Order: sequence, then structure tokens, then C-alpha cells
Amino acid sequence: DLLSSTRPRQPQPSWSPVEQVISPAALLMEPAFLAKEISFTVEIPANLPFVWADVEKMHQVLVNVLANALAATSSQGTIKISAEAREALPDELERGRRVAGAVSPLVVMILVQDTGCGMPESDAQKAFEPFFTTKAVGKGTGLGLFLSRETVVAHGGNLSLVSEIGRGTTVTITLPGFQPPPKHTE
Repeated sequence: DLLSSTRPRQPQPSWSPVEQVISPAALLMEPAFLAKEISFTVEIPANLPFVWADVEKMHQVLVNVLANALAATSSQGTIKISAEAREALPDELERGRRVAGAVSPLVVMILVQDTGCGMPESDAQKAFEPFFTTKAVGKGTGLGLFLSRETVVAHGGNLSLVSEIGRGTTVTITLPGFQPPPKHTE
């Protein structure tokens, strides 16, 4: 009983609108960005495919990624969340089919871009290792990105980042997509 109560629950994804995945985390974090005088924008195009997501689990991932962006970005900087769809690569399609079944040949990418301090390539390569952190002692466990990637992979997706010192970081969450067939109206 003790072990099962301390283990995080497995994701229980369903097909959800992208806005339902992004908006709760954006609303939660927005006051912190405003308090630090960081420009914060959310761009979610209409007509995106649904994403295969456990909304609660993806909320945790996005809050973690946004908190990292907040910590790395100084006042007057910018943080942007955007979403887009593209054709799935063969390995992405295979991962999606393993967990979701009725996938379209699409993935949805959620991008979090910041104009923060960025990190050197050597740190970017280690960013997903457990207990690796660039934060001061007592300010981070080094588990946030590791657990976030594990969560996204359990959804049949991927989490990656690109960073450049002095220019910022872009974290990309890629999830299986599903475009329902158009409804015929008579």
C-alpha cells in the first residue's frame, strides 16, 4: 500500500483539444510572469488536431517547463507558448499507435520559447538526466525535466529542448494527434 501511494499514477490519456491542455497551465503561471515583468503570450491556432493527453499530467509538465522558463528569464524578457501540427515521422507514428490506437498521421507540437539566459550545449545534453540541475543548491532537485520527459514519452510523445547562451531556450513537447473526419452537413 505504501509503495502504491507514493508511485505516481500512470497517465490516462484521451483525445483532447490542445487549448484544454495548454490553458490551465498558462492561466496558473501568468501572474508570476506579470509580477516579474515578463511578456507572456499564448498562440493556439484554430482547427488543430486533438492531442493524446492526460490533461492533468500534461498540466504538470507544462507548469514545470514554464517555471524553468520563468527562472531563466529576466524582467523585460518574453515567454511564448505556441502549438502547431505537422505530419508525423515514421517513428512518431509508431510510438503514437502503440499507445493511442486511432492516430492520424499527425503530431501536435507545443513549444515553450523564452528569451532567458540559455544554457551551454553540455548542460542542454544533460538536462533530462535525473538530478542534473543548473539551479543553485536548494533551488531545484534536478528531477523536473527528467520526470516531464518520462510523462510525455508515456503518452507516445517526445520532449526536447534547444538552448543558446544569451538567446534563450525552446522546449518542444510532441504528442500524437488525431484529426477527426469533417462532419457532413445536409
